[in-house]
Amino acid sequence: MKYFLIKSFSSAVNPHNLVLEINDPNHNSWLVNYGMDLDYHQKYFNIKFYGNEHVLKEQSILNIENIFIFNRELRSYLENIINIEDIEWLDFELYNSDDKKISHDFKIINFKTTVDCLNWHSSKFDLFDKDEKRYVFYTIKVTQEINQYLFGCIDGLKGIFINEEMKRKIEKKEFKNLAFKELSIETV
Repeated sequence: MKYFLIKSFSSAVNPHNLVLEINDPNHNSWLVNYGMDLDYHQKYFNIKFYGNEHVLKEQSILNIENIFIFNRELRSYLENIINIEDIEWLDFELYNSDDKKISHDFKIINFKTTVDCLNWHSSKFDLFDKDEKRYVFYTIKVTQEINQYLFGCIDGLKGIFINEEMKRKIEKKEFKNLAFKELSIETV
């Protein structure tokens, strides 16, 4: 079975027209996707964006510091095609570079249950690619448990792994600015 990471991609997005920054004075952002049930009524932190508001609102998914933000359309679609009881959607305030509050339909996904699906010891990767400023994996080794999940295997990478069936379902809808990175995976 093939597995993919969901990625945000848009040729319209570059450091000149869209930059996101978490304003987290209470250091709460680490709580997201660590297997905790959070109070969805509480706003744990704010997000500030610099750049073009139109480009921002065209995005289906955003990733800031490994926190994933989904727009209403993608969120609704996922809720209709899969039964995910172990997630919750968190609200946040969005501000522009002038500190003006901006209305939006994004929510942060919080996985209340996470799966240790990567076998770090057996995986082959560069610790850090200085040009790309990220970890680069050549072969990811996963545990058998990933095969149980159609969607939402989250691990230390805090990437969202999906299988090929889920990828096909999402691709049918043709969301803007959504990409999939196929992983070279061996099951341990």
